[in-house]
Amino acid sequence: MQERLYDQMETAMHHCNTAFELGKATELEECFDPEIVYSPHKENFAAAKQVMDYLQRRFMQYSPALSYKMYLRDVKVIGDATLVFLRL
Repeated sequence: MQERLYDQMETAMHHCNTAFELGKATELEECFDPEIVYSPHKENFAAAKQVMDYLQRRFMQYSPALSYKMYLRDVKVIGDATLVFLRL
C-alpha cells in the first residue's frame, strides 16, 4: 500500500523535483500548498513564500548542479498529511 502511494507521489511530483534541480523557483513554488510548513533544523517556515526564500538561499544557488532523490523510507503518511524527510 505505502509503496503504491509512494509511486503515485513520485510520478505526480516529478516536475517539482526537476524544477528544484534546475533552479526554477517559480515552478517549484507552484508545487507547494500555500500553507506548507517546513522545519529544517531549528527553523520554521510556515508559508510557500518563506519556504522558497529559504530554499533559494540554501540550495537553489547551486543549480543546475542539484540532485534530489526521495526514497520510500523518507515518506510517512499520517491521516491526510504526507511527511517527507529530506536528506540533502
